[in-house]
Amino acid sequence: MTHRDNGIPLRSLKIVTLLVALSPELLFLGAGVQLQDNGYDGLLIAINPQVPESQNLILNIKANVIVTDWNGVNGNDPYTLQHRGCGKEGKYIHFTSNFLLNDDLTTAYGSRGRVFVHEWAHLRWGVFDEYNNDKPFYIDGQNEVKVTRCSSDIKGIFVCEKGPCSHEDCIISKLFKERCTFLYNSTQNATASIMFMQSLSSVVEFCNASTHNQEAPNLQNRMCSLRSTWDVIMDSSDFRLSFPMNRTELPPPPTFSVVQASDKVVCLVLDVSSKMAEADRLLRLQQAAEFYLMQIVEIHTFVGIASFNSKGEIRAHLQQINSDEDRKLLVSYLPTLVSAEAETSICSGLKKGFEVVEKLHGKAAGSVMILVASGADGHIGNCLPTVLGSGATVHSIALGCSEAGKLEELSHRTGGLKFCIPDKSNSNSMVDAFSRISFGTGDIFQQSIQLHSVSENVKPYHQLKSTVSVDHDVGNDTVFLVTWPSSGPPEIVLVDPTGRKYYTNNFTTSLASQTASLRIPGTAKPGRWTYSLNSTHHSPQALTVTVASRASSAVPPATVEVFVEKDSTHFPDPVMIYANVRKGFYPILNATVAAVIEPETGDPVTLKLFDDGAGADVIKNDGIYSRYFFSFAVNGRYSLKVHVSHSPSISALAHSIAGSHALYVPGYIVNGNIQMNAPRKSAHRSEAEQQWGFSRVSSGGSFSVQGVPDGSHPDLFPPCKVVDLEAVKMEEEVTLSWTAPGEDFDQGQATSYEIRISKSLQNIRDDFNNAILVNTSKLYPQQAGTREIFTFSPRIFTNGFEHQPERGTQENHRMYVAIRAMDRNSLKSAVSNIAQDMVTKASPYLFEATEKRFYFKSVSILIPQNWKTKPDYVKPKLETYKNADVLVEPNQPGNEEPHTEQFGKCGDKGERIHFTPDFLAGKMLNQYGPQGKVFVHEWAHLRWGVFDEYNYDEKFYLLKKKPEAVVEFCTEKTHNKIAPNMQNQKCNVRSTWEVISDSEDFKKTTPMTTNPPNPTFSLLQIGQRIVCLVLDKSGSMANDDRLNRMNQAGKLFLLQTVEDGSWVGMVTFDSRAQVQSELRQITSGVDRDALTKSLPTAAFGGTAICSGLQSAFTVIRKKYPTDGSEIVLLTDGEDNTISGCFDEVKESGAVIHTIALGPFAAQELEQLSQMTGGLQEYASDEAQNNGLIDAFGALSSGNGAISHRSIQLESKGSAFKNLQWMNGTVIMDSTVGKDTLFLITWTNQEPQIFLWDPNGTKQNGFVVDAATKMAYLKIPDIAKVGIWKYSLQASSQTLTLTVASRASSATLPPITVTSRMNKDTGKFPSPMIVYANIRQGISPILRASVTAVIESANGKTVTLELLDNGAGADATKNDGVYSRYFTGYDTNGRYRVKIWALGGVNTTRQRAVSWANGAMYLTGWIENGEIKLNPPRPENNKTQSKQVCFSRMSLGGSFVVSDVPNAPIPDLFPPCQITDLRAKIHGYSLINLTWTAPGDDYDHGQASKYIIRISTSILDLRDKFNDAVQVNTTDLIPKEANAEEIFVFKPENVTFENGTDLFIAIQAVDKVNLVSEISNIARVSLFIPSAPETPSPDDTSAPCPNISINSTIPGIHILKIMWKWIGELQLTLA
Repeated sequence: MTHRDNGIPLRSLKIVTLLVALSPELLFLGAGVQLQDNGYDGLLIAINPQVPESQNLILNIKANVIVTDWNGVNGNDPYTLQHRGCGKEGKYIHFTSNFLLNDDLTTAYGSRGRVFVHEWAHLRWGVFDEYNNDKPFYIDGQNEVKVTRCSSDIKGIFVCEKGPCSHEDCIISKLFKERCTFLYNSTQNATASIMFMQSLSSVVEFCNASTHNQEAPNLQNRMCSLRSTWDVIMDSSDFRLSFPMNRTELPPPPTFSVVQASDKVVCLVLDVSSKMAEADRLLRLQQAAEFYLMQIVEIHTFVGIASFNSKGEIRAHLQQINSDEDRKLLVSYLPTLVSAEAETSICSGLKKGFEVVEKLHGKAAGSVMILVASGADGHIGNCLPTVLGSGATVHSIALGCSEAGKLEELSHRTGGLKFCIPDKSNSNSMVDAFSRISFGTGDIFQQSIQLHSVSENVKPYHQLKSTVSVDHDVGNDTVFLVTWPSSGPPEIVLVDPTGRKYYTNNFTTSLASQTASLRIPGTAKPGRWTYSLNSTHHSPQALTVTVASRASSAVPPATVEVFVEKDSTHFPDPVMIYANVRKGFYPILNATVAAVIEPETGDPVTLKLFDDGAGADVIKNDGIYSRYFFSFAVNGRYSLKVHVSHSPSISALAHSIAGSHALYVPGYIVNGNIQMNAPRKSAHRSEAEQQWGFSRVSSGGSFSVQGVPDGSHPDLFPPCKVVDLEAVKMEEEVTLSWTAPGEDFDQGQATSYEIRISKSLQNIRDDFNNAILVNTSKLYPQQAGTREIFTFSPRIFTNGFEHQPERGTQENHRMYVAIRAMDRNSLKSAVSNIAQDMVTKASPYLFEATEKRFYFKSVSILIPQNWKTKPDYVKPKLETYKNADVLVEPNQPGNEEPHTEQFGKCGDKGERIHFTPDFLAGKMLNQYGPQGKVFVHEWAHLRWGVFDEYNYDEKFYLLKKKPEAVVEFCTEKTHNKIAPNMQNQKCNVRSTWEVISDSEDFKKTTPMTTNPPNPTFSLLQIGQRIVCLVLDKSGSMANDDRLNRMNQAGKLFLLQTVEDGSWVGMVTFDSRAQVQSELRQITSGVDRDALTKSLPTAAFGGTAICSGLQSAFTVIRKKYPTDGSEIVLLTDGEDNTISGCFDEVKESGAVIHTIALGPFAAQELEQLSQMTGGLQEYASDEAQNNGLIDAFGALSSGNGAISHRSIQLESKGSAFKNLQWMNGTVIMDSTVGKDTLFLITWTNQEPQIFLWDPNGTKQNGFVVDAATKMAYLKIPDIAKVGIWKYSLQASSQTLTLTVASRASSATLPPITVTSRMNKDTGKFPSPMIVYANIRQGISPILRASVTAVIESANGKTVTLELLDNGAGADATKNDGVYSRYFTGYDTNGRYRVKIWALGGVNTTRQRAVSWANGAMYLTGWIENGEIKLNPPRPENNKTQSKQVCFSRMSLGGSFVVSDVPNAPIPDLFPPCQITDLRAKIHGYSLINLTWTAPGDDYDHGQASKYIIRISTSILDLRDKFNDAVQVNTTDLIPKEANAEEIFVFKPENVTFENGTDLFIAIQAVDKVNLVSEISNIARVSLFIPSAPETPSPDDTSAPCPNISINSTIPGIHILKIMWKWIGELQLTLA
């Protein structure tokens, strides 16, 4: 069914030749992971804000012909820009010169003729591609995996890596394996389809109704309601107006005309009739034409001027523009007076214009006429044939839109632009129209680009003030133009980004045309330019500002092209407005695009345009922003202008060029052999190209509207069609998602939805009203543009309704769904696109590995705020980056190993999993294996506290094959109990499955009998931080100076801790709540100071905590939903009604951070924090402990970039009785120093304050707040690196000093200290464990001095030194996690934890990290007898040679302890377990043991004795320790805790000879005979090799011994094996 219409190809090629020269103007919480019905629900994966954006990352855990060399990431892909819907013509086809010239590309794309037909079908008939690179496979109606193709008759084979493979080898549980693809046979019998694989020689047809694959998830099916391409083409006017050719021979070949752009010739044809005197028309024409001549028209253009009234006149013959003098000369010929004649003869004016341009080359072809007319001319039709025959382009500008009709026909017929200019003094439309008119040669680097256009009526002696963004890609020939209607110019002040000012006298002023212009010399500085115009006129006047510029370099600048779908419409049909925003041919995403539509009379309407793939917008993220316009006020013409802006902080360029692309075929199967094409070319863009800001203005001409009724309009506007309906089936439910339409098209809010389903595509498409109706009574439409989600069970509606499959046929599992919306007047939208339910690697692996018990049920992915926003991203609730289970960190060479942070012992849950984008993208598949299996490995670390079963330090073998067959955890039966790995050491030689079987997860589940559903994914994007302080000011806050201390801490938070850009509100409460401040965004110090003034000054009344929380919710909801917002709740009192608002708190989605002040604060505070994932802090009334300031200082954002967070360097306090000094130092390291603040507080009177920087310079300028009793100093810029010294002198009062700072650079990670306890509550005598994780980025900081101070409810403190020695409470040595047991209880109640970390001479940063708990790096494997080696694993023993000096303070939150007896506290604390016992042979009969000494109480003090036992059976020693042989330890006296113990003994009462394995374990006993747990089990093995035989002298063959290389363990007498030269085996004993 080949389409062979002769006219279409001929027309297409004519257009091609013309436009070769022409271009278009151109978390959920870790603790919140729940196991429900065998599925893990609520897993949160957070992506670090510094990770470069990649949608593939989320998927792994969507002119007519232009020839250009601006090829981007899609290389040489031919493509068509399609901005409208199915069956609608596209914008243009794009080829690269390389595609047209390089014959090598035809093997991948097919012949150029075939590609052109593919693209022509896009352009002319509005069909779409039938492949899908993002979804190459799908589940069909018989629940089988199929390849996305059309037709399904096209054959091929599955290919795994480099060779053919079976269907089963590529598919696991309906999921496609990595490194599998599908290659098509080069020889086919199938003849369709051109829109799928045009490169196949057999393909000569479009898919029709009989060959079309309706199930394939491609754009053709989505955009065209599952219709075939031929069905769409048959509906086109081309098809209806043509018939098949009768002759049998092929049509004649097309004819070609090769044309070349010549000189640019323009003539202004200007009306000077008396009508030009109305409404300042002539003045506005002078202003705009002068701007055009001085700025817009390109250099080397020939320009002439003609005018007309009843007859025409030549004012200026052609003058080539080579300098500003040429421009000024032409300006002098502009008309300054109007004639007395009212009659206008446009034809006379055009005739003179043709005379002007014909004098250059004797013809007008290719020239441009800019026709400006104000009056009607009934005879304009007389010269229409002359104009059309001239070959000139006529751009028309109608002054007074009512007379524009005939002018528009001239423009329409000659391909010109058309504008109507309303007679409004405050309109800049005339300048905008002239600014839009460039010659259109395609040289974007020469064209003027409008950056700014503003017009406003300014009151007498008032000001017009605004800013203009000049981006890096423009700046040449930048001009600022100011116009005014009468009298003299306003006072002008223009300030460039460096602060340089330009005044009125710097502008070139023309009193005649009432303009002032300033041309910036050279290239204008990029950044924000600010201007102010002060009106000195005694009455209101209309002031306008226009800014234009040109490209600054050979990099294409951002451009905006504005157009409407059609030039005229009839009420109630809407107009669709489009703005194509590009940089070269890259779409610009996430821009703010606003259209201003101005009628002839009445106020303009502003309409925001969107690129969201919904409503009027056809394709999401193609750079074309669209919207319906239907707010018609009157009949007549409407002018259109679009403003575009883009923030420099938001990623702008798309990762690919938008449009419908010809398929690039990676390879074929030729005669059974795989033949691969060259990889598809990809161009690299730097990060600097991806992120930049700009502003643009572009006129969109005009359109006309008729049929608008007088008075109020009836509601004839239905909701728009839903075009992005998607369906996902999970178990027995179907979840639909779509973008909400509006009450009127894409605006407002629809009233209801009608959803229908069917198993027959034809039924639902052709007879929607009779398909099965879904109950939507509880589905309430949201505001237009919002993402809708609706879940229902189809079984409820389909049972008994539709026929069952006939016997012997396969049941069709596929269901079709469609939707339409209704408004309040029962107007219905068109039926949506038809969605098909679809089924979605780690989850099947987990399910099989855990004997069908566990799978991943739901996953939330936390998207950084700086990534581009998408409609399917929703706002997080309690999910935060800090609380994520999985972190995706930036790629760091040498540190890309997937790993899990594990602080605890065997069976304890881990902290979080770490992945990198390269790992998730599959770039490390050979090194670590499939990502799904690695994830299950790390999940077992995180969830069940198991450890690795390999050992990098002691391995001597290669794997026999790649670990694809591994699908289980080791069980008791398969576990290698003597392997020297962490699992054996930490878990007393228990297998991983035994540990998992002891978990709570295992105990409350049973194996499933059916396969689990696939995980559901939620995409959550971090937004702006929203915080509301809820502060207690009840009467008890007057005690112990609490109110003032709260204000001191609150000011630290507001002045320093909370990040710029955050929204902050404030509520106080006593017996009731009061709003102290509505939400205010922090953009400067002014905002911070204003918020500090809202802090309460008096304390009285009762305590109503719920009232305070409810008021905070109200404050937040006035601007934003409460989802993801934060509330900081501080109180010192009890409230027995607090539990009454728990449900409201849960439903709010807000995170509650609680600060309990004093001993009597409500016990329920911790519940609020725990249920919402907030921090829980406690501060006592001991002011010198600085608890309240520390608590507020810890409240940095849980989601922001680390470079934005406040980092506390010091926190110190002292209570003085006499005149004393508080002296100290603070280390300012190179990773911090920005926004550094020194804060001093006192309780009575201001102390003497001295502060010196590292150079010894005394620092002055402390801001003293006498009322709050505090002083602070902000260090400008970046604080000097080194030691800062301070001295404070005071008497009889308490002083505190706090120092905070931020990262010095966004690219250099600061050193951070994250501290916490192992649990939130403790019960005597169980110990608590303190952890401090010290990092720079992901690199651990080693050998730091780390101290924990734990303060109890009565204000007493205990100091602990934390250690990273791999003993006692510390799980892993040298991992940067410092730990210690805490047993110093003195009372029940709350305890707070504070950490000091100090880096000194011996402190280092480990550069390449060997994670203790990470996926194994495969050195290689053996495949078909051949050794395959990966690149060497990065070195892991390098440390930074330069010492790391720093100081940090971190708050570890608070915990609550119960059951502490009254003093004296009994000794119920045994020594801690020894976890690092090691053994080795000394000689042939002695065994040398080493371990870290435990203490009398866990890892404190000194044990009394050791019990050491040995056995030849590892299980007997573990399970019957007391029955094993005891070693004589009479002379072994325990050392102080954490000292190294060494003990040598000779085994007795056991046989210890060659080949003997001996196992050793140890217990410690304290002074009251409390015994520790049994240590890890060490092993020694005595092996005495026999001398090697000497080979026979005549034996010349190299010996090939069958060597079994086993890993060794600590304590084995190591056998080293090395090859020396060829065939010589040397054995050495270590």
